[in-house]
Order: sequence, then C-alpha cells, then structure tokens
Amino acid sequence: FVSPLAGAGKTTVVANLALAIAEGCSKVLVVDADATDDDLTARLLPGTQAADGFEQVLAGQRALADCVQPSPLNGSVAVLGPGPATPARVRGAARSKAATMLLAEAKASFDVVLIDSPALLQVADATELVEASDAAITVLSPNELIRDHLDMLDRLKLIGSDLAGYIYNRVPTRPQLSHHLRNPASFRPDGSPTARPAAYDTRPLAGRSRQSPGPGTLSRTKLKSSNTRHAANSGPTKLCRFLLRIASQE
Repeated sequence: FVSPLAGAGKTTVVANLALAIAEGCSKVLVVDADATDDDLTARLLPGTQAADGFEQVLAGQRALADCVQPSPLNGSVAVLGPGPATPARVRGAARSKAATMLLAEAKASFDVVLIDSPALLQVADATELVEASDAAITVLSPNELIRDHLDMLDRLKLIGSDLAGYIYNRVPTRPQLSHHLRNPASFRPDGSPTARPAAYDTRPLAGRSRQSPGPGTLSRTKLKSSNTRHAANSGPTKLCRFLLRIASQE
C-alpha cells in the first residue's frame, strides 16, 4: 500500500483490511515497513515492546520466522514490525534483492502479505520495496495534491510496478448517503427516497376490533415476514459494512 506523502491513512487501511481478511480463516502477514512510523505495529500488537523486525531481516541479521509476532486481535494475523534503526541498513539494489527474497519466503508461509510502505515521495528507498511486491494499491486522501499524485505515478511507472487500484480514504459522507448505507430499502438506486412504509397498528390486541386491517395497515405478522425476507437478501449491506471498515478514518 503506497501513498505520495505521509498521513494518507495507509496504516488504518492495512490494519483493518488484515483483520477483515483473517476473519475468512486466511493467514495474513502484515509488514510494517515504515521505519518513520510504527503505528501499524502498535495497533496490531498493542502493549508489545519494540523488537527486531523488517530492517534486521533485510540486513540478514535475523530470520523472518524469528521476528514475526501473532496479533492478539486475531490469531490468523501475524506482524513483522519495522525494527530499530540499524547502522547496517541495506540500500539500493541490495535492498531490492533482499526485499524480493523476504517476500518470497513470506508468501510461502502466508496466504496474503500486506505491506505498509513508506511515503514514496519522502523516503528515498521506498521504491525498492514496491518493486519487489506483486502489485501496488494507492491510498489517497481528500487533501492530496494532483501534482504529488502524478509524481508518484511516474515513479511507479519507472520501476514497472503493477498498480492494482485506489482506495480513497476519509471521503466526506453526505447525510443522505449515510442513511442509505444504514437502511438501503429507504432509497431507490438513483438515490431518491422511496415512499414512507405503511404504518401498522400498535394498539394492544385487546383494544383492536376483529375487522380486517385497512388498506394502509400491515399486521405485525406480515411486517415481520417482510423484514425477514429483506434481512435474508441484505448482501449489499454486508458489502457496505466491509468497505466502510477498510476505509475507516483514523
């Protein structure tokens, strides 16, 4: 996961996406490769002290298996922290080669490997890690400058990275759209509100007449049956919850 500058929200996206994928019983490795900010490690390994991690594995000082820690939030999520700064920091072509070997080993042991990459326009050797990855996903924020985004795309194109897509983070949600996500049945596909649902009789049974309900009245039994059918077909609601979860704001 890449962004032109720091602060786009990659950490939040990667952490939530890892937990969401792990709910499907997939083994996920999260690589916190941003040595300037270990917030991802702090989120997935709360209360854990800093230990050797990504930089030490790249330098050949530690094995990958020795530095990976399981997350207490979900046992199917493992975390490779950034590790402390080391004088023997690998750079240039050697860093790209070491990153390729690290990711090859990780993919052999995990179903999915998610990488929180440093900001491409602020960290000189960030492109080596992206080059070793299978694909890049760009995380954007509303305050992003078009110029910075285009400069980042030029760098990705230069190293031949496969840009898989975008995640637009911290998108302002209109009140109408927010209500639609909570209650999809209240809006038509074009966004216009549907007619107000028919009212049903809330009086106690003892106070009701034995006459059949009027044309604008629904019995409790009929309403309950209708709601049950709607809940059984609420796939889009689950999708909305998933998309909101991985694009949640910091």
